[in-house]
Amino acid sequence: MSSVKNESGQSPSTTTAPNQYPYEVKLTRKEKLMVYLRIGLMLFFEIALPLILFYVLKNYMKEIWALLISGVPPFLVVIYGIISKRRIDILGALIIISFIVSAIVASLKSDARVYLLRESAITGTIGLTFLITLIPIKYGTFQMRPIIFYFAKDMQTGGSFGYSSPKRNNSGLAEEISERWEIYWKKYAIFRRGFIFLTAFWGIGLVVEVPARVIIVLNTPTTERAVFWTNIVTYSWLGVLILVNILYSKWFKKQCRKIIGEGERQTAANQASV
Repeated sequence: MSSVKNESGQSPSTTTAPNQYPYEVKLTRKEKLMVYLRIGLMLFFEIALPLILFYVLKNYMKEIWALLISGVPPFLVVIYGIISKRRIDILGALIIISFIVSAIVASLKSDARVYLLRESAITGTIGLTFLITLIPIKYGTFQMRPIIFYFAKDMQTGGSFGYSSPKRNNSGLAEEISERWEIYWKKYAIFRRGFIFLTAFWGIGLVVEVPARVIIVLNTPTTERAVFWTNIVTYSWLGVLILVNILYSKWFKKQCRKIIGEGERQTAANQASV
């Protein structure tokens, strides 16, 4: 039986290329294209489409109904993931939570100042969700991982739209990447610490913004000034979070490439010597 070969004439391999991060699977051009397509679909249905629906529908109906309807696409993605992949789409679930919280606050917007706190209700809820995922909950075969771990992995596989390559002998491409990430999570402390830090950093950062916004909204003399100062504080703080995230992520990837790469080369050498 002839073996399946990739575009370079070699059999598909799960080894990583020299310029790849150790937790990335070597992909053919077709596989890369399919993964990018699936990631695009994930971002469209879970972020872009809900926002488009909300801003269009709120012109024709009450905001609370626009919010609830806008949450339907990510809800369907979550259901699809549960049925077809037996997984919960983390990004979709987070978007659903955000829209539900927004709808609850929107139903209380008779007070303009309460309405101004809607964004903080959302960021606070998301921040708490981030922190909750740091709890090592285990149920059956499921074990909780930090939410940034799931986000990063979904950006490698396309989440619930993950691509399964027929050329992979043992499993689909998405499953292969997921298995590799689980192995590195259990095997390398640097891999665990990086995602734990990023999740804790964003969780605390989002939660801390809530009391700052509440203080501003409740203590400024006018609604207009409250809007001005809350925007200044929110976007300035968000900029700090993003900057630290970028700098740390660069360091984290560099360390992963070094430590995990050395570990995998040593493992391969040990196996070859047996």
